[in-house]
This record gives sequence, structure tokens and C-alpha cells, in this order.
Amino acid sequence: PAVVRFPNVGTVKEEGAADLPFDLLLTVTEGNAYYGCNGGATDEDGTLVTYGRYGSISVHGGSTAKVTVELVDPTTGDKVIVPNFYLSFYDLDGDGDGAAYKSIELADYESVTLSSPTNVVVDDAGTTFRACGVATDCGTAIPYADGLAEDLPTEPSSASPLELTAEQLARTATFMFADVSTLTF
Repeated sequence: PAVVRFPNVGTVKEEGAADLPFDLLLTVTEGNAYYGCNGGATDEDGTLVTYGRYGSISVHGGSTAKVTVELVDPTTGDKVIVPNFYLSFYDLDGDGDGAAYKSIELADYESVTLSSPTNVVVDDAGTTFRACGVATDCGTAIPYADGLAEDLPTEPSSASPLELTAEQLARTATFMFADVSTLTF
């Protein structure tokens, strides 16, 4: 079952028809260890429901979790192909000395946007995005200080992703996908 449901995240314009709304479902692949899914309540099928614009899937240090995003019709559950879909990952930081840091592995995106300056380092293949710690090779990225809970974008204090602080933006990567209904990271 889906771990997190974001209802009505957007609409797709269909020629000669009404706009088609879609939901976003996040599913953690079975067998992956994770904890702390936004603390949402569950609906009838056991899906965690989010409150607000932000969700969180946390992973224990030294482990990974494979996550699938599906864009679906809220009524039928059918996949919806979205021509231009943006997904942001926030709080890419770590312990400050580079011994532990957050990273995302993601491919098949059309473009990625990082702030300037940024704390995010991209590998040569353009598929792994990680936080730059003080003791790591950062290239043009700047090292982050230790990640703190008060650095997180939360609602209602930062009610819009467009109202992030400079520090929060430096720890953010936003990806654009074309003609997508499913993606995995």
C-alpha cells in the first residue's frame, strides 16, 4: 500500500475536456527500512495521509530506502501522465564533518535546479545528489553546518516552498520530469 498520499497536488489540462486532478502516492519498496512518515493519520486502506505540503520519509544512518512516486487519478487510481512535474528534496545535510550525510539517487529527470550558493554536490553521472560536509570534496558547493531540526521547512512557519530561507534553499534540489506518471529514487 502507499505510504504517503498527497491529495490534489495538481491538474493536467486535457484538450477539449475539464482539467484532470491528480494525487501523488509515495511508496517505500517492501524490505527497505524507514521510519517517521510525517506522523499522518491513516485512511481506510492504511495509507498515511499528509497534512500540508511537506512529507518526510526518514532512513537510519548507513541504510537506504527505495521510494516510488506515482501520479494517480484521485477517483479511479489510474496513473496520470503529467507533462511537466516538479519534485523537491529538502534538508540535504548531515553531521557537519562529512561522516554522515543525506543523499538521493535519481535518474530520468529533464533538469535539476540548485540554489547558488548550494550545499549539494552532484556526482559526474548526474544521478547522485549529496550533502557537502566539511571533510568531503565539495567542488563548487559550500560545506553545511550541522543539520538542526529548526532548519527544516515546516508548516505553518514556512507555509510555501517559495518562502524558504537562504539556508533551506542551499540544502534543496528541485527536479523537473517530462511526461511522467511514475518515478523512483
